[in-house]
Amino acid sequence: MTAPPGVNWQKFRDLIRTEYSGLVVISGRFSADTGMKEIIISARKLGKDEGPDSRGIFVSLDAPPRSTLEGVCTGLAIRRTDILKLEDEMHGGTRIRIGDDEVGTAIDCPLDSDWSVVDVSNYVLSQIAYHIRHGRLYAPPSFAPADIRLVPLQNVADVGPSDLQIKGATPNPGCQPVIRGRLTPASTVPAASIQLFGTTTARRSSR
Repeated sequence: MTAPPGVNWQKFRDLIRTEYSGLVVISGRFSADTGMKEIIISARKLGKDEGPDSRGIFVSLDAPPRSTLEGVCTGLAIRRTDILKLEDEMHGGTRIRIGDDEVGTAIDCPLDSDWSVVDVSNYVLSQIAYHIRHGRLYAPPSFAPADIRLVPLQNVADVGPSDLQIKGATPNPGCQPVIRGRLTPASTVPAASIQLFGTTTARRSSR
């Protein structure tokens, strides 16, 4: 699961985005030995006169296929299903069905830089994050859109170690950064908790 979010895998994601089409990324537990989360990437090498796609299909399986036949049927179901788009209204993706059985959820997304929708348990969260980045807030329970104004994180908060992570003049090695609001400096949240809403911005504003 390092390829989707990892900074060191950016060139790999760029390669897939620019030289392949028909991208489908499936996340789930496929190993019979470890039970670890893994991904399967399916794509087709572009022909000489073909241009790259700007979108991809991302699928999160509810459970690993129980047989080779079920795996094949799952792949066919993904290919034959009309997948809803990330930027549409709040729908949480399209359920993938084999007959009457639901086996996972899929969503059609623009190919951004970090594949942030990989292995998300509820695609409504991905949709909320997408619209926030574009200045719109969809909040439950009504999900009625509201325009919002975004400002850089460094304009309203500081990112760095918390008071409990500092011993002496320097932070403890390996401490995780937190966000401290300037209007309420006593309140902090872990910087990692805003991954869907712009961890990169937080990290770049770290001190």
